[in-house]
Amino acid sequence: MHSVRSQAVPVSLTEYVFQRKLINTFRLYIYLKFKTSGIVSSKSSVFKDLLEIRGLTSSKTIKKHLSKLIEMNWVGYNSHSSNYFLRNIQYICNNLNLDTKKVVKITISDLGNLTVFSFTLRKYIRGTILPR
Repeated sequence: MHSVRSQAVPVSLTEYVFQRKLINTFRLYIYLKFKTSGIVSSKSSVFKDLLEIRGLTSSKTIKKHLSKLIEMNWVGYNSHSSNYFLRNIQYICNNLNLDTKKVVKITISDLGNLTVFSFTLRKYIRGTILPR
């Protein structure tokens, strides 16, 4: 199984996600970025592992957020191979006209508390809290 330690995510993308209440959809996307090479079979065990992540507690919820990712074109799907293809973050930001200069590193442990993570990040960027 492919596994990444951290993922650089543009701050503008985290703001986009937070403002549009896409936290759990984003959580699924980032989890798949961590645990796959960018291509994942619809029958992969990675989807069972997702049930351990806060906010993604049922197969129905996962399917809902996966459908949203496909709708937003963050993930592609090939019905012949039954594979999902994760678009890279640069591609997503370009399509949304988001700035990619400022990034934050997200680790897999951040996924459980992504709402708090995003909120704290927004306050930090706006200068209302100071870095440690």
